[in-house]
Amino acid sequence: MKVAALLDCPRAALALVAAFALLAIALALALQYGLDLAPCPLCALQRLALIVAGAVAAAGALLAHGRGWQLGFLGASTLAALAGASVAAWHVRILAAPKFFSIVKP
Repeated sequence: MKVAALLDCPRAALALVAAFALLAIALALALQYGLDLAPCPLCALQRLALIVAGAVAAAGALLAHGRGWQLGFLGASTLAALAGASVAAWHVRILAAPKFFSIVKP
């Protein structure tokens, strides 16, 4: 499915985002409790952003009537996802060069 086709039907795009968020959170919880992998604080922030993006997308898919409202919910969901992506980028940056971002100086 092309991106332009998803924007022709924003309700389908919202449902797809909500389903992806639900699947990602389910996988994260399965890894956390099934393999005993506790999340770090930045991972918890990423999960929170993903939960917000999914909840906004689900609300938009179920409640928004009219194309304008659906696109607004899609935009708000995108902003939440971008917030999570920025936390993920910061997380990768810390993991790539931990000595430059350490709070405790040797």
